[in-house]
Amino acid sequence: MIVADLFLEQSSPWERLTRGYIENIWKAAKEFLSLTATYVADAATSKALYQKVFEPALNELLGTLNAKTTELLTPHQKSHPITYNHDFTEALQKAHTPSLITPPSPKSERRCTEFDYVDMFQWCS
Repeated sequence: MIVADLFLEQSSPWERLTRGYIENIWKAAKEFLSLTATYVADAATSKALYQKVFEPALNELLGTLNAKTTELLTPHQKSHPITYNHDFTEALQKAHTPSLITPPSPKSERRCTEFDYVDMFQWCS
């Protein structure tokens, strides 16, 4: 359970980062193609070329990238991660387990008094 919680916490920004990256690259490619078309052709031709060829292709590409992103991230967002590294699991459990107070042993018949406590986390023995 701890591994799953840690994984979900660490992977939560993946989708936001990936979608932001896709959008930035898509905008840069769109701007590049617009500038290139304007540079190599007259205004009317570059506008027609961009609207009829480049823009539909870019929009289709954006849809494909978003679909692929969803496909790749879904298993990581919906599945239960597992690790076979026992040292990692034990260290993680120790880090998340609160300190436990050890109760007195049944053999001990002595009663505790307020002066017997060393600190609040130890039982007198």
